[in-house]
Amino acid sequence: MQFFLKVKIKKVVKSRDFYDIHIELPAELDKYMVKKGSIAVDGISLTIADIKDAGFNIWVIPETFENTNLKAKKLMSLKR
Repeated sequence: MQFFLKVKIKKVVKSRDFYDIHIELPAELDKYMVKKGSIAVDGISLTIADIKDAGFNIWVIPETFENTNLKAKKLMSLKR
């Protein structure tokens, strides 16, 4: 099953080893989310780190963050 929707980046926290990015998702799609499942975000295949707060978190290593279009995204402006 595929969904193409515009979602919002709610928070980006840089830790020592990775970026923790929280993406808002409509509540009716929560049932399709699986922790450690795969998700494509702007064409980047990522693993769902956690499901919480009306959305999900992805953890992105600095190399991926710097070498993809994620670093150009602003809060509230991500398409998934």
